[in-house]
Amino acid sequence: MFVEKPLAHGEIIERLWKAARSSRLPHALILEGPRGIGKFLAAKWFSMGMLCETGPGEPCGSCGPCKRVLSGGVRGNHPDLFLIDPIEEEEERIRVTRIALRSDSGEANEECVESFLGLRAFEGRGRVVLVRESHRMNPAAQNALLKTLEEPRPGTLLVLETHRPELLLTTIRSRCVRLGMPSLSARECAEVLSRHGVEGESAALLARWSSGSPGHAIELDARGV
Repeated sequence: MFVEKPLAHGEIIERLWKAARSSRLPHALILEGPRGIGKFLAAKWFSMGMLCETGPGEPCGSCGPCKRVLSGGVRGNHPDLFLIDPIEEEEERIRVTRIALRSDSGEANEECVESFLGLRAFEGRGRVVLVRESHRMNPAAQNALLKTLEEPRPGTLLVLETHRPELLLTTIRSRCVRLGMPSLSARECAEVLSRHGVEGESAALLARWSSGSPGHAIELDARGV
């Protein structure tokens, strides 16, 4: 699971860690904002900091929990972190079997949020569920997740990332604390582009054309715009 410190949204993440240190962190969050601005990267960084031995706070990257988050491919290898990433999994929709046990669904049940949260925390720092592009949950999956939100388990944290919050059930949105994440400044966007090999005037132009969305800027560059 590749995690790098995000260039933007640091103030929001630091506020969340501060809330966690004072036991004021909500059990469910929605990180919402324009597509391609690094919300998911920030969510992974935040989750890693929640599980770090020195946390909640900026992850050290070298302790056992951090190394487990960083190892094991896309999903990481930390037993207290459950990641649903439909983009990496090449799934258009997030099905109900990723959220809840459904023996009558006619599908083989995969690892799911319900079974994950049914286990005790392995390392005593709580359990984190992170859902990328959570608006991809189909109606059955959203209704299944609603039960988890209505009956939160102690020591668990659910983080939903999305650029289409209006596609989430009203009942889901009302049971989560919603955090709006803004577009990046032109400077921040250009710096992200430099990490992807786009430099100089090209980076500056793409940063402006993309309205502060590095993801969109990278797509424009790939199309030769």
